[in-house]
Amino acid sequence: MKKSLILIAVLAILAVVSFGQVVYTYSATDSVYYGGELLEQGDSYYAENFIFDDRFTYVSGSPDSIFMSSTAVSTTAAATTTVDVTELADVTVAVDFSSGALTLYFNSTDGVGIPITEDWSMDLNTKYFNKVLIKNTATTTSYTLNIIRKF
Repeated sequence: MKKSLILIAVLAILAVVSFGQVVYTYSATDSVYYGGELLEQGDSYYAENFIFDDRFTYVSGSPDSIFMSSTAVSTTAAATTTVDVTELADVTVAVDFSSGALTLYFNSTDGVGIPITEDWSMDLNTKYFNKVLIKNTATTTSYTLNIIRKF
């Protein structure tokens, strides 16, 4: 029984540390419930994002990046650019088109592609895809593929 309680406590700590990426110190003098925790002056608080509250003092952090990927391509050869997606999130997939003949695919080039002839974007969740592929012909091609986290 004692080992089970210790294991549960260790797993709870690991969950808080791995999911909370921004660390604050509660600096107010009164005790308060915040995010389901009772905080007293000097307590550390782990958050997934920045907190804009005068009662908290920022200690350190590395929150999730807004840009999950940004890939610029400029070529005269036929090629396929592949961008792997490794996080679950609501995103905007955007192609800033400059020139060339492009076809965008999700997951593999075996399915139906989306012809890109101008700036293009689509909002979706990464649970539906794990990679974005863009094929271009041998013409002069220039574009930027951005995968941007939505909030």
